[in-house]
Amino acid sequence: DATVQLPHNLYENGRKTSYKEAGTRRAWLQRLKYIGKELPLTEADAADINAYTTEKVKSDAWAKKTAKTYEETLKKFYRYHAELDVDPTAIATHEPDRVTWDERDMLDGEERHALTVEAPSHPRDEAIVNLLMYTGMRNTALRMCRVKDIDLEDSEYYFNTEADGLKGIHKPRQPRPLLHAEGAVREWLQYHPNPEPDAYLITSKPAYSKVDEFEPVSDKSIQYVMRELTKEAFDVDKASTFEKPTHPHMLRHNF
Repeated sequence: DATVQLPHNLYENGRKTSYKEAGTRRAWLQRLKYIGKELPLTEADAADINAYTTEKVKSDAWAKKTAKTYEETLKKFYRYHAELDVDPTAIATHEPDRVTWDERDMLDGEERHALTVEAPSHPRDEAIVNLLMYTGMRNTALRMCRVKDIDLEDSEYYFNTEADGLKGIHKPRQPRPLLHAEGAVREWLQYHPNPEPDAYLITSKPAYSKVDEFEPVSDKSIQYVMRELTKEAFDVDKASTFEKPTHPHMLRHNF
């Protein structure tokens, strides 16, 4: 049954992994449930799975990056359910195309000011765009950042080394400067619904939804904020029509 709850610990390369956050386990289950509606996971073999994911990519239903997340989840599923006799190593992985950029993609001073100062109408959104712009954080690092990972006195931040997806960061325990993001972060903490040390720095907007400060926002939430700020800053109907990329991954190249 693709909807059965998986245990907290699964196996990677023959070794037990560390505890997985609830959000990570929920994402695995959602992916398995989605695939299970189209492909019988208890009957499929590696060839069936590879044909299924390849067709998703070829038909443009999935980007390669999306396909990889599903494929990695399937590998975990079959690694745990060895009785299904599917070799996880036989499941192919689609590697995303490398994103390239050059100086023409960079925002100039006026554009940075429009995006980080003029466009945000809420202190949370201002903190998000400034952290992405000036600290080099990626989407996951920003979402996993906790209040205790911010040191306003020394204008520094730390990566949350307990979070999934941040294991490959260079010198993860080394403090990084907040630079121009400090003011926006300081302002947001005045509005944060519950700035306890273990709470996540970025939460839902307190006035718009019930806030669980101990549950990270989704990656789509960050992407949505950046699309809306881009539309506001550059007076475009769609963020994609602006000539320079402003999605979270590219902003880090501006700082």
